[in-house]
Amino acid sequence: MAYGYAKEHQTIVKLPNLRGIILQIGDEDSSQEEWAIKITKIQLDMAQGILHEAYSIQTPKQKTFELSLTSFTSMKRPELFVWKYTVGKCNFNEMIFMKHMLNQRGEFSNTDDPRVVSKSHKLNIEKRDSYYQLTTGNSGKTLAIRIFNASGQLTQHEQIVTIFQISKVDSCCSKSMFVNNIANFETLIPEQIQSYKEFWLISDSSIKGNDGL
Repeated sequence: MAYGYAKEHQTIVKLPNLRGIILQIGDEDSSQEEWAIKITKIQLDMAQGILHEAYSIQTPKQKTFELSLTSFTSMKRPELFVWKYTVGKCNFNEMIFMKHMLNQRGEFSNTDDPRVVSKSHKLNIEKRDSYYQLTTGNSGKTLAIRIFNASGQLTQHEQIVTIFQISKVDSCCSKSMFVNNIANFETLIPEQIQSYKEFWLISDSSIKGNDGL
């Protein structure tokens, strides 16, 4: 069975999971311990191109909190991947420290799907002054990723917005080609909604269904 194989001399490369985060509360670290995570909501709003998620999280020391996520890949600025994290009800007063790590590796079961990221991928991740440069081991393809608000502290009812900006790298001069003007979340959200509204107006498809399903 084929799973999105490359066509016309295209190259499929393995990239880091931008969804991965590490959470720390006091001396507890989600990357070192197993935290209990329960999904309480996943809703993809296809009319607006926005994903809404909510999780109930418990640490080994019985600290519990709710974490809500709003995310989207900008249609108007496709180089941007946007996340907003909101902490809900907590049973503790300590700050929650959050950070993104591009070099996270996951556990995967055996599969013949070539899109599944392998733990043994040959991807070189180099930290530059203001961005990460990623180079594949076999094809030598290179990308650059900038992370705005890669880490931060928050507590109950506080929010933090993280924006990933992805760019190709010029092979001649090895310089990334980032667009300098990065909009804030309050600008990007209405842009996204308007872009999808215009898209669906000219589309041959329509969205119908039950929000509860």
